[in-house]
Amino acid sequence: MFVKVKELRIRLLTWIICAFLCFLIQNLLAADELTGDAAGYWMLGESFWEDGVFTLLNTGGFRGYVFPVFLGICNHYIGKIGWRVVNAVVTGSMFAVIVPGLLCVGGGKRSYSINGKLDYRAVIHYIIFTILFVGLEIYPLSDLPAVFLCLLAVYEINCIVEDALVIKRFSRGILFGILVYSAYNVRTIYMFAAIYLIGYLLYKLYRNRIKLISTTVIIVGGVVGFIGAAIPQICMNYNEHGKLSIKVITDGLMMRQLFWGIKYQSYATYVGAEALTSPPMYFIDRVGEQVLHREGITDAISLGQYVRICLKYPFEMLSIYGRHFINSILLYGPEVYIEKLDASKVLVSIISFSCVFCIILAFLLNCIKDGRTIWSFMPAIIPVICITPGAIESRFFAALYLYIIGTLCYNCDWIKMGHIFIKNKVKISVCYVGLYVCCLVTWTSMLANLWTGYPIFFE
Repeated sequence: MFVKVKELRIRLLTWIICAFLCFLIQNLLAADELTGDAAGYWMLGESFWEDGVFTLLNTGGFRGYVFPVFLGICNHYIGKIGWRVVNAVVTGSMFAVIVPGLLCVGGGKRSYSINGKLDYRAVIHYIIFTILFVGLEIYPLSDLPAVFLCLLAVYEINCIVEDALVIKRFSRGILFGILVYSAYNVRTIYMFAAIYLIGYLLYKLYRNRIKLISTTVIIVGGVVGFIGAAIPQICMNYNEHGKLSIKVITDGLMMRQLFWGIKYQSYATYVGAEALTSPPMYFIDRVGEQVLHREGITDAISLGQYVRICLKYPFEMLSIYGRHFINSILLYGPEVYIEKLDASKVLVSIISFSCVFCIILAFLLNCIKDGRTIWSFMPAIIPVICITPGAIESRFFAALYLYIIGTLCYNCDWIKMGHIFIKNKVKISVCYVGLYVCCLVTWTSMLANLWTGYPIFFE
């Protein structure tokens, strides 16, 4: 009993610190006016309360309802400060409770072992992640909410397995279904995560030898929750498109993403005062541009065309997606919306590269205490893998860095790794510098291929 009370106290203190830091950062750095996707989500949220009456039938476009409704509720009743408070609560919960529960050795609900009065690992995890992706905390964007819902679904699976009462398992099954559909509804790329989550639940039930009647109850609960969460989207689809469908109708967004992924190395949004470029910042991939020109593809691509291009130009496509991968290693826009084209980006790139280098080194040197924890995080990583062939933005890789930094904080044997580094410091240092320089060459080439012809230099 004492251990549980102590653990609860530590979790609470850690959560308060992470939530407070998030709330403080939002109020210090948040812009007065929103732009891009953030403005779109906020306006959708406001549309639910047209003429002061809540309705789902005023919306348009290809967004799901879950995240805009969340923003609309916050804005309608409290205003922007309401969203900031709830966002801080959610962010604090993710860093202080959910992620540690999944990444600590054992990967289970009750593996949150801590010595001391505060989990410094969670605070360090939050600070490093915020340095790389601060924009996801200060703007109402869907990336972190989707990750939170996805990881909460995994956390719920662990709870389902541990609970013994059938009625609890049924209620948790309902919650699991709601979380799975909501994650997909917030970001449609999470449909691949949904498939994994369902399979992961079935695997956990089988591995823990859950009885057939309990398994049936859990599955029925999951279906009820999934369909229940989809009902508002069904109503919206029928009203706008005349279709009874649980899908978020995206109007071919996935195929457009594949086209953009061939043509552009990366994408960002500029919100600065200097009239040097338009708000959309397209970083052209010259190889991809040539491939599309040879095939006579100008503004759209079909699945058949995409497969044919991959088969016809395998090395070109590998080089294109290799550059996408490198651009994900060297991040350049932690604020999401770029305000200064000439602001120094080297420090952020060094931090992101160092995180990736350390996690790869830790796995290679067998310094990860329990590599199985990756399976708990896989549903959040799968969408990152699936979006990589598209027109990537730095924020798309937030879930991957959440796992990388978290694993280094919770699941890495730094003493063992330190001893190995001391013995091989020259080799490791040469590898670090060599790989960083190779990535930097590709990265600076990407920055020099801004669509407007204005290259992004370093101060």
